[in-house]
Amino acid sequence: MPWVKLYTEILDDCKVGQLSDLLKWRFVSLICVAGECDSNGCLVSGTGAMSVQAIAWRLRITAEALEKDLAELSSAGLVILEDGIWTVTNFAKRQGRAQYEKREQWRESKSQDREEFQQDSKRNPAGIQKGADKDSNAREEKSREEKKKTKREGADAPPPRPPAVDVYRSKANTFPVKALWPEIAEVVGDSPENLTRWGDVVYAYVRCGWNRSNVGAMLDWYRRGELPHTGNGQMRNARTENGMTPAQQAILISQQHDQERASGKRD
Repeated sequence: MPWVKLYTEILDDCKVGQLSDLLKWRFVSLICVAGECDSNGCLVSGTGAMSVQAIAWRLRITAEALEKDLAELSSAGLVILEDGIWTVTNFAKRQGRAQYEKREQWRESKSQDREEFQQDSKRNPAGIQKGADKDSNAREEKSREEKKKTKREGADAPPPRPPAVDVYRSKANTFPVKALWPEIAEVVGDSPENLTRWGDVVYAYVRCGWNRSNVGAMLDWYRRGELPHTGNGQMRNARTENGMTPAQQAILISQQHDQERASGKRD
């Protein structure tokens, strides 16, 4: 077995507690060797007992040192020599059945299951086929349920966010109320030209110091084809005082916005 059990009660075991630290470790090492041997605590190799020299080599100590340690551990009742085989006392009781016994029991169980299946198939071949059909139907039903679940999850998935909403988010630094998303998408659309003009309107509206959540007012400015302003119509359909058309003024505002964002990143 690749591992062994080491119970915490070993800390209170008087037999172990009276040992030196060296002998305590030697005892634990012998438990590990017994686990490798997988023979209910017996230190064996193949079909024969492990010699003291073989055990000593496994523990990387001399045979003389091991013989002395085995004598002391035997006096403490922790190991025993029977029929020329060193055995860890109560190993099988504490560790359970050996792995080879468990594997053998598993093989016998599987072999018995195969025999019973063959006998049932001879007595009632139609019943065996019926059972196979039942399993197939169960798999098909499970597959249909999974497809329905996938379809429902797809139907419940939220619709994609309109591009005009993302533009608003980038210019106003916040999202509009979700209930207004359909109206924004309907009015602005998704063409690059319209999205650019919508972004200029939102940015100019925010620059005027007005409530950035007033999406309805922004859409009114957008429908009129004007940029929000605080003057008396300087940016309406005619040219502004600096000689720019509303479209040119929008480009200038957009450039100023980009410069401000770049400056903010540098800061």
